[in-house]
Amino acid sequence: MKGKSKIFISVMGIVFVLLIFTVLVLFSFKVGEREADPQTSLEVEITLGEEKKPAYINRIETQLDTMLFDKKIISAPPKMRTDDRALVKISLQLNSSIEMLKLAVVNEALRAGATVKFKDALEVRLSSDNFKIYSRGPAKQTISRYKQTDWKWEIHSKKAGNHKLHFILIAHYEVEGHNAFRTIKVMDKEIEVQD
Repeated sequence: MKGKSKIFISVMGIVFVLLIFTVLVLFSFKVGEREADPQTSLEVEITLGEEKKPAYINRIETQLDTMLFDKKIISAPPKMRTDDRALVKISLQLNSSIEMLKLAVVNEALRAGATVKFKDALEVRLSSDNFKIYSRGPAKQTISRYKQTDWKWEIHSKKAGNHKLHFILIAHYEVEGHNAFRTIKVMDKEIEVQD
């Protein structure tokens, strides 16, 4: 009889442990299914390296992607000779809708309980594998909707062929006291280089 009671107690103990384990697993799934309050949650959508980016940053960056320009002029020669130098310029003026964009960005941050400061600075970078590029001014400048802002470079061709210049426009802003940036436009300009 003692042997049967030991077996019975052992079996009941295993059943009890399995029951508790099952309840814990089901409870963890239920907690995962519960909808988060959008006003108080900072759900995570993107991982950058080891740091997680809050979802409201993703929504802010999506709004920055809609930035429009009243004027967008790229000045570069369509043709040049090998070993020649040429001036390349990009001129930008913000669209009058920029104030609405700033308001949308700030509102998105406020809904998440964060603070965002939109900077009136835009950075323009120029790159190419087939040209030496010399900057003729700062890459980061204040940009206005009332007058155009210019960025200038001098380029020196390395070899003959059809080659592209790559313009990258970067918006700068501040989130919770930390500087942040977003690439908002990438444009190309092709130049034919002749011997």
